[in-house]
Amino acid sequence: MGKKLCNFFRSGSSSSSDSSADRSSIHTEDLSFTPVFSRRQCLDAIRGLSIPESLDSITARCAVIRGIRTNYDFATSDAVIEISSCYSEITRARLARMIMSNQVPDQINSDDHVPYCIWYPDIATEETYREVARKFPAMRYIVGRACAAAGYVNLYRELGLRPDVAIAEEARESGTEGGAEIYRMIMAPPVKFQIMDDIHCTIDPETQIPAFLNGDTLVRWMLDERYSLPHFVREEVISTCPDIEEDRRLAEEDVSLPDWRSESPHDEAMLLCTPLPRDLPTMKKDLLIQMAAYEGNIDRYARLMRPGYMTEIELFCAVRGIFHHTMFARWWADQLTCNPGRIETRDSHNARGHINEAINARRIMINDISGFTDETEDLPYMIWWPLRPTREALRILAERCPKMKHQIAITCVLCDYEHLYRELCVEPHHHIWLAATRSPNTFYMEDLEARAKELGFDVTETKSYDRWVSASDAWLREDMEPTTEFIYTPLCPGLMGDHAEYEDLWFGYQLTPTVIERYVWQKPELLKELEENGRVIQGWLE
Repeated sequence: MGKKLCNFFRSGSSSSSDSSADRSSIHTEDLSFTPVFSRRQCLDAIRGLSIPESLDSITARCAVIRGIRTNYDFATSDAVIEISSCYSEITRARLARMIMSNQVPDQINSDDHVPYCIWYPDIATEETYREVARKFPAMRYIVGRACAAAGYVNLYRELGLRPDVAIAEEARESGTEGGAEIYRMIMAPPVKFQIMDDIHCTIDPETQIPAFLNGDTLVRWMLDERYSLPHFVREEVISTCPDIEEDRRLAEEDVSLPDWRSESPHDEAMLLCTPLPRDLPTMKKDLLIQMAAYEGNIDRYARLMRPGYMTEIELFCAVRGIFHHTMFARWWADQLTCNPGRIETRDSHNARGHINEAINARRIMINDISGFTDETEDLPYMIWWPLRPTREALRILAERCPKMKHQIAITCVLCDYEHLYRELCVEPHHHIWLAATRSPNTFYMEDLEARAKELGFDVTETKSYDRWVSASDAWLREDMEPTTEFIYTPLCPGLMGDHAEYEDLWFGYQLTPTVIERYVWQKPELLKELEENGRVIQGWLE
C-alpha cells in the first residue's frame, strides 16, 4: 500500500513534459545540461500535490518542506512519511505541521527531529502547545516562542522560562495583548539571555552569557516575505539566513511585505542620530545598518549588522564607507577572511569582489601599495577619490601592476602629475579624456585628442567594449556625491537608493543619503504635515 501511495504522490507520468517545460526556459542552443531541479515538479511539491522524482537538489527538498508546512494532508501522506526517513529536515517539517494542525505527535525519535518553528504559517491552540511542552520538555522554549507569537500569556507563565531575547522580540512584534504582557515579563529582569538562536536553529537553555535585544530574531511577520522558484533551473534557490522553516522561504510567487512594515516612525528614525540603547526597540534596522556602513562607523555597523547576510543597498553603503574610511576598510579586510558567509546578497553575484576592490582602492589612495601585482584579485579602477595617492606611489604601482596603467593615467591627469603621465604613454581612452576635461592644464586634452586622431578614433566617444567592466563615467564627473532637495517621510530602507538623478557611482548603484540626512533636521510637526499631504516635497528649502 505504501509503495502505491508513494508512486501516486511522486511526479512520474508527466516527466517528459516537465523536462520540455524546464528546457524551454533556457537558450535553445544549450540543451545538453542536466537541470538542477524540475521547476514544474517543485511547483507541484510547493502546492502539496506530489514529490519530485529526485530530491538530490536543495531546491527540491525546500519545495517539499514548503508543501508540507502549508498542507496537512500532504504532510501526513504515506509518500512524505516514506521520504522523511531519509531527510531529517522533512521529518521536522512534518512534525511542525502536525503540531500547527493541533495533532501532537506520539513520539519524537531523535533530537535531530525536533522542529524549531511551530508557529508559522499557522498557530496551534494554547492547549496543543501545553500538551507539546508536557510531552516533550526539551521543546519548552520552542513552545514559549509560539506563546509569544500567539499571545498565550498564561501558558508562557506556566513554562517558567529564563528571559530570552528572541522570545522577547517575538512577543513585542506579535501585535497581541498577551504578547505585550510576555514582553514586559521578559524585560523586567536586569539580565536576559540568547537561548534561542535563529541563525543556527539551536537552543541553549543553560547559557550564562547575557544578551540584549538587537533585532536579529526572525519574527513571525517577517516570514510572510516569500521568494518564487528560480526560473533558471541550473542554479539552486538562494539561501536565506535565518531560515527557521528550512524552506528558504520558497513559494509559488514572490510575496513582498507591506510598505508599512519597513517604514520607521519618528522615534525609531531618530536612532540614526542618537546613541543606540542596549536593547534595540525595533526590528526595522535596515536603515540604521545602511547609514552605519555608509559612514564607516565600525562600532555601530558591527553591532547592527545581521550575522548571516547583507542586503544589496547595505553592500554598496559598505563599499562607500570603505572608500572613505581606512579603518573601516581594514576591518572589512578581516571580515573577508573570518566571516565570508554573510558577504552575499540575493541580487548581487559579486559582493565579495566589490568589497575587496574597494579595500584595494582605499589602500592605494593612502599609498599602501605593498603586495600589489597584476595577479592581485579585484584590482581597483577608481583610485583618485576621495583621496589622491602621491606621484611616487603611482610610479611604483605602474611598475608592479602594468595592468593598472590606464587608471593610473587618469589619476595623473586629475592630480596634474604631467611628467608621470608622459612616462606612462597610455593609449588614449574616453575616461582619460573625461578626466582631462576637468583639468586646468590643457596639455592632457590636446595630447589625447591628437594621439587618438593619429590612431583613427574619436576619444570623445565611449568605446563599445572596455575590459574594465566596473568602470563608469560617473567616476569621472565633477560632483561625485550630489545632494538632493527632497524631504520624505516616513523613512524606509529603499530611500538610500531612491531619487537617483545621476549616473550610478558605486558599481551600478547611486546612494542618496541626503534624503535621510535632511529628515533628522526637520521638526516633527512638519514631518506629520508631509505625511498627511503626500510624503514627498521637492525644493522645500525654507
